[in-house]
Amino acid sequence: MRAQLLGHTRPTDPLDTIRQIADAYGIEWLVVEPNDSVPALEPVVTGARPPWIGPPVVTIPGPDGKPAEIVFPVCVSPQDQRCATIASAAGVRSLAP
Repeated sequence: MRAQLLGHTRPTDPLDTIRQIADAYGIEWLVVEPNDSVPALEPVVTGARPPWIGPPVVTIPGPDGKPAEIVFPVCVSPQDQRCATIASAAGVRSLAP
């Protein structure tokens, strides 16, 4: 899974370190490409996300129909209600070609 955080790719740090970086730099979105492996983010893609990463808001399918890119909100501030709001909304948007 390749992930993009503030222009950096493939964070290999544990999720808690990634959260600290997201908090320090005001990261609001995480884009994951599941076909490119980053073990730290496997739980995010499989649905076992920590509370500071919300449910996916957009899934872009690849040529094989499997997700090629998935966009998640990052909500490290208690004032950021996007993760809770998105979780209560109806479903994930898929951008099929």
